Amino acid sequence: MAIRKATKAVLGVSALALSFVAATSGVAFAGPHDNNGATVTGVAGVSPSEGCTPGYFCIYTGTDYTGTMFRMYHCAEYNLNNWNGVGSWINDNTGGAHALIQDRNYNTLVDTDPTNNWYNGSYNFAPAWHVKAC
Repeated sequence: MAIRKATKAVLGVSALALSFVAATSGVAFAGPHDNNGATVTGVAGVSPSEGCTPGYFCIYTGTDYTGTMFRMYHCAEYNLNNWNGVGSWINDNTGGAHALIQDRNYNTLVDTDPTNNWYNGSYNFAPAWHVKAC
């Protein structure tokens, strides 16, 4: 199982050891409070200038829809990797489809509605592990 979040204090090892573990295991460690290195399994990150097009739920590594954008298509589940800080999201799903941001146990943290609760320019993704864009 991949280690999602790690800090020197929690592990009780030096930064050098963390770097060695990351290099040898293929696991990328983001900082404790940022989204550097954040990815979404199966989704390529793109520039926010491409826009969140209709039919997609989009998350951004930065606040106010900045950083890297990940577009997730309607009615699919996605795993979030190394989302440890504040970013943002827009629900541009069509047909009234909700998007769910979920924790590691698939408990819903946010239930977004493309009509009413459709965006958040400053959302802490630290507890988020999954998105169900439908």
